Amino acid sequence: DILSVTFRDAGVYECQVSNSPKVSLPIRLIVLGVQEADIIGPREVYIQHGSTISLHCEVQAGVEVAGAVLWLKGSSTLNYSSPRGGISMEVEKTPTKTMSKLYITRAVKTDSGNYTCAPVYALPDSVKPTRVTCSVPSPRESPALYPAHVSHLLCTQPTPSPPA
Repeated sequence: DILSVTFRDAGVYECQVSNSPKVSLPIRLIVLGVQEADIIGPREVYIQHGSTISLHCEVQAGVEVAGAVLWLKGSSTLNYSSPRGGISMEVEKTPTKTMSKLYITRAVKTDSGNYTCAPVYALPDSVKPTRVTCSVPSPRESPALYPAHVSHLLCTQPTPSPPA
């Protein structure tokens, strides 16, 4: 048993059975840090048809740099080679956090849904995924926008329900 595990405990350990011939098995211990992911900005985002969806996620890694960050729409992982196309990601890393940015160009109604960012090396229960609903009205449902006119986009964040 290893008690009070720290990042310094990571490495290769060897299990041995004391018989003849000696049997041993090397085991690699990977220590995962508690990483929390948070999408920056409102939880409900309304995007105009044809515009770019832009989501920013910050992952606090504690004492170690966070690993890769996945973006999901529902339960499907988003990636560059998606048949939809127009998906790009940027990553900025510092010693204690990672900022991941997701861009989806030429938004259409089928891009509406729940988006989640999740670090790949975090313990499943330690990451609190933040979901963003992107509602993309079709062109017929969208108000007309004209050059040289002022338009306002209202983004709201729902208030949490009081505990029961």
